[in-house]
Amino acid sequence: MNKFKFIFEKSYTDRCVSKKITKEIILESALDHQNQKDELNNLAFAALASNYPEFINNINERNATGWTQPQIKDFQLINNYDL
Repeated sequence: MNKFKFIFEKSYTDRCVSKKITKEIILESALDHQNQKDELNNLAFAALASNYPEFINNINERNATGWTQPQIKDFQLINNYDL
């Protein structure tokens, strides 16, 4: 199994107000980080939606229209080990 760290970021811009927020997801998977990157990204987005639905849906934001969609800012292989 491999352990990966994904950092998601989204930003808000409205006239002269701008801010960014991030969320970190730790994911364990047997997928290969070089050959199966799309599948890993999909798993990470699913984990983000499951653990932080407000980050995806902007439920707690007053003006949800100013937010961008979450993007993967950083992706790292933390460690890999075989069980």
